[in-house]
Amino acid sequence: MNVIGIKYFWQPMALLFIGLKLTGYIDWSWWLVLLPVYWKIAFAFGLVALAVPYGRNGVVALNKFLDCSST
Repeated sequence: MNVIGIKYFWQPMALLFIGLKLTGYIDWSWWLVLLPVYWKIAFAFGLVALAVPYGRNGVVALNKFLDCSST
């Protein structure tokens, strides 16, 4: 699944979970309801953690990898 497909999958899911929690249909804790939002933050930190040790070359290589994987 490409990056755009992932984006459009998790946003509606997060909104659905928030709506179900606010209306009382689910009795989950808020950290579980907001999990679709948190994974994007964790993914961004993970990419930075991989790129920082390699400096500028790591960022360039990471950009090339992400461009190749989205096709």
